Amino acid sequence: MKNKMGVSSWSNFRNGISPRKEARRIAVIYGVVGITWILLSDKVLSSVITNDEIYKQMQTIKGWFYVIATVAMVYVLVYNRLRLLKITSDKVLSAYDEISAVEEELRVQYEELESHRDALVISDQRYKLIVDGANDGIWDWDIFKNVYYFSAKWKKNFGYTDEDLENSFDTWKSLLHEDDRESSLKTVDQYLKSKDGIYQQNYRLRRKDGAYRWVLSRGIAIWDENGNAIRMAGSHTDITEIKDLENKLEIMAFCDELTGLPNRFSFESKMQSIIDHMEIGEKFALIYIDVDNFKHINDTLGHSSGDLLLKYLASILKYQIKGPDFVARISGDEFAIVFLNVKSKEGIIEKLNELNKYLQRPWKLGVQEFYISFSMGIALYPEHGNDLLTLLKNADTAMFCVKDMGKDDHCFYTPGMNEKAVKYAQIVNQLRSAIKNEEFVLYYQPQINVKTGKMEGMEALIRWIHPEMGFVSPGEFIPIAEESGLIKNIDMWVLRTVCEQQRKWKEEGYDILNVSLNLSGRSITNLSLPQDIKTTIHAYDIECCDIGIEITETAIMSDVDIAMEVLHQIKNLGIKISLDDFGTGYSSLNYLQKLPIDTVKMDRGFLNQITEVHRDRVIVQSIIQLSHNLNLKVVAEGVEAAEQVELLKELECNIIQGYYYSRPIPAEQIQTSLLKK
Repeated sequence: MKNKMGVSSWSNFRNGISPRKEARRIAVIYGVVGITWILLSDKVLSSVITNDEIYKQMQTIKGWFYVIATVAMVYVLVYNRLRLLKITSDKVLSAYDEISAVEEELRVQYEELESHRDALVISDQRYKLIVDGANDGIWDWDIFKNVYYFSAKWKKNFGYTDEDLENSFDTWKSLLHEDDRESSLKTVDQYLKSKDGIYQQNYRLRRKDGAYRWVLSRGIAIWDENGNAIRMAGSHTDITEIKDLENKLEIMAFCDELTGLPNRFSFESKMQSIIDHMEIGEKFALIYIDVDNFKHINDTLGHSSGDLLLKYLASILKYQIKGPDFVARISGDEFAIVFLNVKSKEGIIEKLNELNKYLQRPWKLGVQEFYISFSMGIALYPEHGNDLLTLLKNADTAMFCVKDMGKDDHCFYTPGMNEKAVKYAQIVNQLRSAIKNEEFVLYYQPQINVKTGKMEGMEALIRWIHPEMGFVSPGEFIPIAEESGLIKNIDMWVLRTVCEQQRKWKEEGYDILNVSLNLSGRSITNLSLPQDIKTTIHAYDIECCDIGIEITETAIMSDVDIAMEVLHQIKNLGIKISLDDFGTGYSSLNYLQKLPIDTVKMDRGFLNQITEVHRDRVIVQSIIQLSHNLNLKVVAEGVEAAEQVELLKELECNIIQGYYYSRPIPAEQIQTSLLKK
C-alpha cells in the first residue's frame, strides 16, 4: 500500500506542475505586484507627504519595503513548490528502495532456481551413471501407472533388448519362475502393506534364452499422505552361483560324495521320521553291512582303488534296493539297509540272499578279479529296540558277531550276544595300558606353502604300536577311546609330546614351525581344556602360537554351546584353530560363520577327481573363494599328484598336505627339513 501511495503522489505532482507554467506564474505575480506597487505607492505617498525632503526619505524606505516584500513573496512561492517536490521525491525514493529490495529478492530466487535446475540436470546425469555403471540390475516401479522399468544393465545381463520387454508390472510377473510367483507377489504385497522397512526376497527370473537365474531383489517404497504406495525402486543382484553352491553343499550334507548314496546324517534323519510314524504292529529291519578286509584292499591296492570298490558296491545297492526300502553309506566301508513292512525273518533272509548274488560277483580292477565278502548284522524294530541308537548298536553287535565267526555271512541280533562287549572291554583295558606304558608314538606330516614350496607347519598324527598286535590304525582304536572316555587322556598325551618335541627342537637351534594336533569332541566340550593347554605349553617353555589344534564338526555337536566357549578361550591364548574335514558334515557353512577358526581343511574326497570332473573343481574353487572372503586360510589334504598341486596353485589354495610331498614320518626324519637358526 505504501508503494502505491508514493507512486500516486509522484504521478499527481508530475501531472499538476509544469516548469514553464510555474516560472510564468511566479513572473506574472511578481510583475503584477511590482506594477501595482509602483503605480499606487507613488500616488499615495505624494498625496500624503508634501515635504520634498521627507518625500525623498519615504521613497527610499518604500524601495526597501518593496524589495523585502517581493523577496518574501518569492520565498513563499518557491518554498511551497519545493516542499511539495521534496515530500513527493521522498516517497518515490522510499518506493524505489522497496522495489529495489523486491528486485534483489527476485534476482536471488532466480539464481537459486537456476542452481536447482543445474543440480537436477547433474543429479539426473549421476543417476544415469549409477544405473548404467552398477553391477546390479536396477528396477523402478510406478505403482499408479503400473510401469515397471528395467535398467539397460539388467536387460543386457538377461539377454533382452528394449524391444523385447514391455515396461509393466505384468512383464515382471511373467518372468518369475512359476514356483516362485505366488510367494514373490505375496512378499511384495506384505511389504507395501507394512509401510515400513526395506523390501528383500530371493526368486528366479527367466532369461531370454529360457534359462532361469536366481536374483536377490532389494528395494524401498514411498507412500503418499494417505498411506498409499506410489513408487518402489531397487536392485536385482544375480546370486545364481551362490545358490548353486548352496545346493551343492546341501547335496553334500545329505548325500555321500563318493558313492552318491544318502550319508549318515540323511539316514538318521529319515530313520527318526520312520520311527516317529510307526504304527503298533508294524516292523522293519535294519541291516548293518561291513565290507570284509577292506583295510587290506586300501593297504595293498591304494585308497583310490578302495574308492572304486565302494562306488561299485554302491551302484549295486542303489539298483537292487527298491522303494520303500532304502540304503545309505554310514561311514568308510559300512552301509545300512532298511527293509520296511517286514512280515518275517524268512522274508528278510530271502531279500539278502538275492542281494548277495550281485554283491558277491567278482569285482574287476583292470585285468584282475577280486571276490568281495560282507558281514551283515540285523536288528528288528521293535523287537531289538524302539529307537535308532539301540537298533544301530544291536545291528553293529550282530555284524561283529559275524566277523568273529569267520565273516561273509549275516546274523540276527540276540540279547545273549556278548562277544563284542567282551572284545570291547579287552581293547579298553589295552588302551589303558598303552597310555600308561607309552605305547603311542607321534608321526608328523609336513604342510607345504603353495606359493613358496616350503614347509610352513606340520600335523601331528598318533600311532599305536601294540606289543602283540603290532601297528594298530587310529581308525580302529580312536572310536573306542572316544566311546570309553580314554580319548581325553590320549589327547593330553599328544599335547605334552608335541610340546616336548617343540622344546627339543628349540634347544637344538631349529626354527620352530607350528604343529597342529587333533582334539576329540570329549576334549573340546571340557571347560577345563583351555587352562590345561595353557599350563602344559608354559611348562615346556614354548609359545602358544607354536601350537595349533584341529577340530571336526562332529567333535562339537554333542554340546555346541560349551564347545564354542572352549574354542574362544583357546583362540584367546593365541592358538590357531583349524576346521578339519570341511564339507563332509551337514552344516559346514554355518560353522564357518560361528566358529573362531583360522584355517579350513578340505576333505581329501574333494580332491580325488578335481583334475577330471568339472563339478569337483567348481566346488573346490568355491570353498577356497568362500574361505578367503572370510579371511581364512585353506589347507588341501590328501594331495597325491602333481596335477592336483598345479590346479590347487591356480585356484590359490594356501597350503597342501599329502603323500605327494610326504607321508607322516617320525620326528627324527622330519627335523632334517627344519632349518637351523
